[in-house]
Amino acid sequence: MLRIFRLLIGHDILNYLAHLYLARENDALLLGGFLGDFVKGRLKGQRPSEIEAGIQLHRNIDAFTDAHTITLASRNRFPSSTRRMAGIAVDIIYDHLLAVHWHRYSRTDLEAFEEDCFRRLLQPKFIDHFPERALRTCQGMASAQALSMTKRDDYISRCMKSLANRVKKGDLLLDSARVFEAQRDDFSADFEIFFEALIKFTHEATSNQTPIVDRSSHALK
Repeated sequence: MLRIFRLLIGHDILNYLAHLYLARENDALLLGGFLGDFVKGRLKGQRPSEIEAGIQLHRNIDAFTDAHTITLASRNRFPSSTRRMAGIAVDIIYDHLLAVHWHRYSRTDLEAFEEDCFRRLLQPKFIDHFPERALRTCQGMASAQALSMTKRDDYISRCMKSLANRVKKGDLLLDSARVFEAQRDDFSADFEIFFEALIKFTHEATSNQTPIVDRSSHALK
C-alpha cells in the first residue's frame, strides 16, 4: 500500500477519483481526465480533439475547484499555521469523501467503477497517447486498485505522512488528518455542497456546443 501512495504523491496527483468520475461519459474524455496533470502547455492538436477536450475539462475543473467559496471555506478550517498546505489537504479529503459516499453518486460500486475505468484507459488504441510517466502511473494504479484505497479510514493520514516527506515544510501536513477527524461533519457538509456544484459545472461544460476554452494557468507553462 505504501508503494502506491509514493507513486501517486510522486506525481503530486491526489484527486484522481473525482476527475475520472466526472469524465466517465466516454473513453476519450476519460483518458483526457486522467492525463490532465501530466500534459502541460497549450493544447495544439497533438492528440485527438476528444482527448484534448478531456485534458481541458480537467484543467477547468481544477480552476473551478480552486476558486469556489466552499473549497475556500474548507481550507479556512485549518489553523493559520498550516493553511499554506490546506489546498493539498482539501484535495485529499474531498476525494476520500467521494469514495466514502460513493453510493450517493453512482449505482455502480466503487470497485466495479475502478475496474471499468482502467480497462477503458489502458485500451491498446490509447497507449501511444500516454506520456511515459502517466502510463506507468496508470498501470501501477490499476494493479494496486488505488481508487478503492481512497475510501480506507487511514487514507488521509497515510497520504499526509507520505507527502510530508517530500515537500518543503511538509511537517505542516501531519496534523491535517487530526483536523479532518475533529471536523469531519463540517468537511462532509462542505464536500456535499461543493460536489453538487461541480457536477453541474461539468455537465454544463460537456453539454455546451462551443469548445471548452483554455483559461487555466497550465496554458502558460
